[in-house]
Amino acid sequence: DGNNNHAIALKAAALSIYKRISSRKNRIKINDVLTSIGNSYVQFGDLPQALDCYRESLEITEEIYGDQPIKVSHALDNIGSILALMGKYQRATGFFERALDMREDALGKYSVLVADTKVALGEVLFACDKEEIAALAFRDAVAIYNWNQYRDHPKMMRAVKNLKLAESSTCHKGFKEYRVK
Repeated sequence: DGNNNHAIALKAAALSIYKRISSRKNRIKINDVLTSIGNSYVQFGDLPQALDCYRESLEITEEIYGDQPIKVSHALDNIGSILALMGKYQRATGFFERALDMREDALGKYSVLVADTKVALGEVLFACDKEEIAALAFRDAVAIYNWNQYRDHPKMMRAVKNLKLAESSTCHKGFKEYRVK
C-alpha cells in the first residue's frame, strides 16, 4: 500500500534525524518512532521488519525505563506478539512470561494488563501443545476479568472461548466450567 510505504519512509527519516542527536530526550523519541515504525510494518504484513524495530525498541526501553516495568513489559509484549504471529510460539512464550512477571510485580495479580498477558501466554502455550498449562492461564484471565467487572468485554469473551477450547483439547478434568454472566 502506497500510504503505508510513505508513512514508513517518513518515520524512518525522523528516526535517522533523532539518531544523529545523542541525548536522553532523543533516545525516548527514537524509541517511540521505532515502535511506530514497527506498528506500521505489522499493518503492512512485514513481520520480520516489525520484529527488528521492536527488538531495538526493547533495548532502548530497558536502557531508559529499566526502573519502570510497565513500559518494559509493553516492549516485551510487542516482541512476543510478533513472534506468535510468525509461528515462533516457544520463543514468544519467554517474552510473555517476562512481561507477566513484571506486570504482576508492578500492578498486582488482579490487573487487567496481567489478564491480557495471561491470554497471550495461554495462546502460545496452546500452540505449543501445552493445553493444560494454557487452560490455567485462560482460567486465571477469566477470573481477573470477572474481578474487574469485564464480564461483557471482548477480552473476556476471547479468554472464555480460549479456555473452552483448551479444556476440550485436554484430558485434564479438574477445570470448572466458566460462564459469562
